[in-house]
Amino acid sequence: MILLIITDKFLMSDDDLICICMTVTRGEIKQAIQEGHTTIEALKATLMCCTGCGTCEQRVLKVMEDAEAEKKSA
Repeated sequence: MILLIITDKFLMSDDDLICICMTVTRGEIKQAIQEGHTTIEALKATLMCCTGCGTCEQRVLKVMEDAEAEKKSA
């Protein structure tokens, strides 16, 4: 099995998996952030992302960063 993880936000869709262990998508993370879960700890508690192997934490932080940038530019 070949696993491709896209890190360029312009190529990513909301359906792309960010946390493979817990099957959490980019869209689910963005939605949770919009609902007020704005820290990595809150996302871990809400979505369980980053609580399996932990290798997705940098991707989750990137989605958080992108969401904050989108919020500021709106």
